[in-house]
Amino acid sequence: RWEIATKSVIFGQDARLTCHSYACSQGSLKKWFGGKRYNLLCLDGTCDPAYPAKYEMVSRESDYQFDLTIKNISLTDTDCSYTCACGFLKYTNMLVFDDFNFTYPLEVLQYSNKTEDNLFETVVSMNVYPLPVCVISFQDITFPTNMSVRNANVVDGMKFYTVDIQHIFDTERYSCKGHLKLSCEVRSIHYTLNTGKLYSCKGYML
Repeated sequence: RWEIATKSVIFGQDARLTCHSYACSQGSLKKWFGGKRYNLLCLDGTCDPAYPAKYEMVSRESDYQFDLTIKNISLTDTDCSYTCACGFLKYTNMLVFDDFNFTYPLEVLQYSNKTEDNLFETVVSMNVYPLPVCVISFQDITFPTNMSVRNANVVDGMKFYTVDIQHIFDTERYSCKGHLKLSCEVRSIHYTLNTGKLYSCKGYML
């Protein structure tokens, strides 16, 4: 059997699969198959030169355990079958992630700023999973944000959200110039985004 050895998979980083083949005879050929096209990926530690930066195979601890590392894992690597084989023994399973062991890193789609009278509005749209915890700061003041889920997307079996984060800032109450910074936590990952430079003292923004 094989299992996902990486405790928390983050898209864009590496993920490791570990094969446990306890009935494998010593000296038998070890192989990994898989991907969308279900190709032979690696054989006895040597991976297909067509994917020089994508896969790495390493034997671990004993002749009965060997790994496949998928570099820079993305949606195209998931929702498909992977097989580990040792001699004539093989095990096939789908590579899917549940809600608790993968992270879709924050991907900013667009952001916009506008001023009207004494109000400055900033909106940031992003793809992310799970839902982030975000605050916006201006000078030394931190404010909560309004977050709305625009879409819950499923692509190649993976779920992620498209969300809009909005904050309306009262320049008359606080200040008419300064920098706005959005900070978000996605599981243990911290992101900081500069969402705009506010200068509305004369009725316009730079």
